[in-house]
Amino acid sequence: MSRRALELLLACLLVAVTLAVFAPILAHPFIYYDDDVYVFANPVVLQGLNWDTFRWAWTSEVQGNWHPLTMLSLLADVSLWSRGSGARSAPWPGGFHLTSLLLHAASVAVLFFTLTRWTGRLYCSALVAALFAIHPTRVESVAWIAERKDVLSGFFFMLTLAAYGAYVRRPSLGRHLVVAVCLACGLMSKAMLVTVPLLLLLLDVWPLRRSALRTAGRFDPLGAGLLVAEKLPWLMLVAVSSWITFHVQQKQGFVVSLEFQSPGERLITATNAYGAYLHSAIWPTRLCLMYPLPLDIQVTSATLASAAVLAGGTLAALLTARRWAFVPVGWFWFVGMLVPVIGLVQIGGTARCDRYTYLPFIGLFLLGVWSIAGLLERRLAPRARRYVGGALAAAVLLPLSVLCLRQVGYWRDAETLFTHATEVTENNHLAHYNLANALASQRRFDEALVHYDRTLELYANYPAALFNKSSTLMRLSRYGEAFQALLACNVLSPDDPNTLYNLGQCAEKLGRLNEAAFYYQQSLEHDPRHATYLALATMLNRLNRTAEAVRTFEQLIKAAPNNRQAQLMLAWVLATHHESSHRDPARALEICSRIVPRVPTVSSLFVSAHDTWGAAYAANGDFQRATEEAQQAYERALRERRARELANSPGGVAEWDRQVKAIRRRLDYYQRKQPYFVNPAEFPD
Repeated sequence: MSRRALELLLACLLVAVTLAVFAPILAHPFIYYDDDVYVFANPVVLQGLNWDTFRWAWTSEVQGNWHPLTMLSLLADVSLWSRGSGARSAPWPGGFHLTSLLLHAASVAVLFFTLTRWTGRLYCSALVAALFAIHPTRVESVAWIAERKDVLSGFFFMLTLAAYGAYVRRPSLGRHLVVAVCLACGLMSKAMLVTVPLLLLLLDVWPLRRSALRTAGRFDPLGAGLLVAEKLPWLMLVAVSSWITFHVQQKQGFVVSLEFQSPGERLITATNAYGAYLHSAIWPTRLCLMYPLPLDIQVTSATLASAAVLAGGTLAALLTARRWAFVPVGWFWFVGMLVPVIGLVQIGGTARCDRYTYLPFIGLFLLGVWSIAGLLERRLAPRARRYVGGALAAAVLLPLSVLCLRQVGYWRDAETLFTHATEVTENNHLAHYNLANALASQRRFDEALVHYDRTLELYANYPAALFNKSSTLMRLSRYGEAFQALLACNVLSPDDPNTLYNLGQCAEKLGRLNEAAFYYQQSLEHDPRHATYLALATMLNRLNRTAEAVRTFEQLIKAAPNNRQAQLMLAWVLATHHESSHRDPARALEICSRIVPRVPTVSSLFVSAHDTWGAAYAANGDFQRATEEAQQAYERALRERRARELANSPGGVAEWDRQVKAIRRRLDYYQRKQPYFVNPAEFPD
């Protein structure tokens, strides 16, 4: 078999193995951890790719990142893999997983071809590409749809290396620009590639062995300076990308201030992370999605061991640079590419992430494979070397394949993913918090509360956990406990409108109406939302502060003239208030006559709309029309009650029982030719 044919065969084999190991992800769903923000709950992304969303992708800041090409790829996937469009879009997660997997497989193939061109070592290059393909730490990047940025930037990284190799063979302005375009695309997919120009300088030493570095066998400073100068345009791209990334993350609050984590603590975190990454490269077990920062960061024996390994590795790389240039290249590839995410600039609350190793581990794979190959070449004859090398490769790749498959299995759903995280880490408040969210999304509220409580045991001042715990308690109608959790959350986040709104909801359910109105007003000051306007207006009316309630309704209607619910509720007050000074029957009838005919039969507003119209007719003395409208509302309410009964929903049956009785009572009034007035005003549901 010719070398070219063998190279193609190995490339096909690498791609096939990659697809086979990761194939189970095609059946995995979205997970409620960033996948919602990036895809299935993002109203812009769900529109698919069009001119408006194309422009949006270039200006959007999603989860503290500016990565327009990543967002464009997700928009394209929505167009390709969805049924429907816009709000009714139903994206198929398997299609998104397929795109990510194909990008990863393509990166594997490009890495193999590039290393082969650079080194001439077919089998060593194939082994490095195989390790990159199926190492278990790759799973987070490939199996997580929200991490499309990893595999997309990784693909452009491989193209950057290939383009740079072509430029080195035949330098030209055009090829220099191709490298710049590939690097720019990678940076616009994920800013992880900011160290690439420095990596290219390492590759000039090995395996490219640029002649400009030496003259007459000696190091040439002038030639080295020229190699640095040729990378200045690429460094400018990196500088712009770094500035944009830091600015966006700081603006959205993802950058941890020095007030919360000192430089010394960051250095400890970075040292520990390097040690943990080296361990997971060699022994990739007990991996999980999140490794939280410890609340008390101190130097430990693990810190000292990591520092010793880092120092020893760096010293060994420098001492062997002249004889085995691949050692410093592989080592500093690993160390250098991790610098932006190692924790010196702390982003978020994680100590490290497996996805950060997606590209840095290639350096370790190079170092390890070429070191073992060199050892075998010195110790064994060519034929024995082939057998021993093949056996060693199989001994490494087969277990890695099994571990990778097992790791892929943990991503089959959010519950499995976060349950695994709680099992393989200790005191992981992030894992317990996200497991609680996953359980709550399945309406397993009691189980969710157990993990919210465990989260707060580990991290008492965690606003998101307090808020979600309170929301779960509210869904269980445990409003007193929810109110206490929200008060604690309000201390930590006093300006959060959602916390203030829920405090109002709990106070209302507990009968503390003045407090409810106060919290609704506070919420509106921080975020004027339609639901809060409605809640506040309702509460003001219940408190007999009717003039304020009417003004609040009118403010909402002015801001949202298509809000039918607000207009119907205003009409109800104007038609049914017990004080004639607050009634305006003509206006109530005008509102209903304009709104109610446009309410669809299937709308949840149908019952309240016709009930309100009936009250408005009665207030104007037209009791025949009042009876007709109330009768429509009554019959529909009866059907809704029967539907809840068939669905075995006791809460729904009780709610519709209440409405059926209330509308029946109003029908009796109209049939006796009496209008319906209430004190305080009650709104039909």
